[in-house]
Amino acid sequence: AHQSSSFTVNGRVTSSSVTLVYVITVTPHREGEITLPPVRVVVDGEAFTTAPATITVTDSDPGDYLVVDIEPARPFVYLGEPVEYVMTLAVRPNAEGPTLPPDEMLQTVISSSDLGLFAAAFSRDRQHPIGFREVTRRGADDTPLRYYEYDIRATEWPKQAGPTDFGDVVIRMEYPLVVGRRSGGLLIPRGYDVKRARPIVLRTPVPPVDVRLPPDEGRPANFTGAVGRFTISASATPTEVAVGDPVELTLNITDRGSTDGHLDTLEAPPLGLVDALVAGFRVPTSPLAGRAQGDRKTFTAIIRPRRADLTEIPAIPFAYFDPVHETYETAWTKPIPLTVAGSTTMMIDDVVTGSNRGRDHAGGADELTAVAAGILANDTGPALLVEGSRTTVPWWFWIALVAPPLAFVGGVSRAAVRRRSAANVDAARRRSARRRAHGALRDADAAAIGQIVRRYVGDRSGLPGDTLTTADVVSHARARAIDEETVTALADLLATCDASVYGGTAIDAAPDLAARARSIIDRLERERLG
Repeated sequence: AHQSSSFTVNGRVTSSSVTLVYVITVTPHREGEITLPPVRVVVDGEAFTTAPATITVTDSDPGDYLVVDIEPARPFVYLGEPVEYVMTLAVRPNAEGPTLPPDEMLQTVISSSDLGLFAAAFSRDRQHPIGFREVTRRGADDTPLRYYEYDIRATEWPKQAGPTDFGDVVIRMEYPLVVGRRSGGLLIPRGYDVKRARPIVLRTPVPPVDVRLPPDEGRPANFTGAVGRFTISASATPTEVAVGDPVELTLNITDRGSTDGHLDTLEAPPLGLVDALVAGFRVPTSPLAGRAQGDRKTFTAIIRPRRADLTEIPAIPFAYFDPVHETYETAWTKPIPLTVAGSTTMMIDDVVTGSNRGRDHAGGADELTAVAAGILANDTGPALLVEGSRTTVPWWFWIALVAPPLAFVGGVSRAAVRRRSAANVDAARRRSARRRAHGALRDADAAAIGQIVRRYVGDRSGLPGDTLTTADVVSHARARAIDEETVTALADLLATCDASVYGGTAIDAAPDLAARARSIIDRLERERLG
C-alpha cells in the first residue's frame, strides 16, 4: 500500500510517501493447484484489489530423509510431578556435494518448524550446541541408511489431573538434496549453499500422559498436596520470651527429588492441626505465604506462648506423597528449646499516690485490723481532709495537642473530595461520550470526524482526547484487546480523515465517513476502553 502526504511550512512544500508491505503466510492442506483469492485494501479512502494468485502444492512426504519419534519418560505421573518427553530427530546427511555439518542440518530442521513444548528446549540449548550421534537405520526398502540423530528433551508441569494434551510438533524443512561449498570473501564467511532442496512437512502428535491424583487411602489430615520427596527444618527467634510475646517461627522445606525448583504452588504445613503446638501456643489460622528460591521454600509465622511452663517449640510435621514408592510420608522438624517467663505483673503494694511516693515503710507491710462495723466503719471528719496534689495543664498544650490531628483530618477530607469530584467528572465523560459524539457527527466535515472519534476514545478512556494522535488511539485500542476487525476499521477511518487534513486530499464523502464513524463508535461502546 502506498500513502503520500505534503506539508507547507514557511511557504515551502514538503512531500513524503510511505509504502507498506503486508506479508501473509498460508499453509496448504492438500496437493495440487490452489488459487489464492484477491485481497482488498483501502488506502487514503481508495480501494485497491490484488490479482488472484495460483500456487502449485507438491507432496511433502518425508520419505527416508527425516524421522521424528516423541516418547514420554513415564506413562503416568501424579499431579505435582513434571511430565518429561524426549523427541528424537533423525535426519539423513545429503548425498550430493559436500556433506552439510550436523549443526547446520539441525538448523534447517528447526528454523521454520512449530516445535510446541520443545521450543523452549531449543531456545535454552542454543548457547550449548545440541549433541548428535551417527546411527544406521533401516529404510523403507530395508536398506541400511546413515542418519544424524538428535535427542531433544522437554519438561512440563501439569496443572490438573487427567490426560495431557500438548498438541502436535510440526517439522517444516527444506531438505538439502544438493549442497555446494561457499568460498567466502572479505565480508562473506566460508560456508555451504543449498543448490537444490526438497520441501518436507512432518506432523507428529505428542503422546498423552495420564496425570493422577494422589490416592485417598492413607492420606494424612495435614496433607496439603506436596508430591515428591521433602525435608523440613525450623528455627525461631527470639528464644527467651514472656507469656504472650511474639516468636517468629521459620519453616524451610527442601525438595530432594526435583532439580527444577518448581515450588510456587507448595503449601506450608497447617500449624492449626499440630496438637502439641496449639496446646501451648497461639498460632495463625490462615495459610502462610512463602518465598521459593531454587529447591527450597521458606515460610514464616508468628506464634505466642500461652504458659510459662513451656520449654520448647514442638516438632512440626510436613506430610507429602512419595511417587516412587506410592506412599504418604511425613518429615519432621526438630524441637526448638524455648525459655518462657511469666508475664510482668504489678503488686498492690507498689501502687502509691503522688504524696506517698518515696515514703519509707519501715517494718514491712502495714498491719490490717478488723473492726466490728466492717465496710461501714468509715473514718470521717475534717481532719482527714488533706490537700491533694494538682497539676495544671497550660492552654497552649491543648492547642498543640489537638491542632495537628485536626489539620490532618481536614487535609484528608479535602483530598477525598477532590478525588471524588475528579472521579465524578471522568464518569460523566464516559457516560455521555457516545451521545456527544453522535451529535457532533451530524454536521461534521471529513477533517472534523477524525477529531470527534479521537475525543470519544479519550472520553471513554479518561485520556485527553484533544491531544490524542491516530497512533495513540490505535495503540490504546490494541492494548485494551479490542477485536482486530474493529481496530482495523478504526485505523482506516482515522487515516482517511488525517489525509484530508494533512495530505491535501479532498474528500467529499463526509456523510459516508460519518456513518462509518457512528458504526465504529457503536462497536466500541460495547468494549472496555478505560
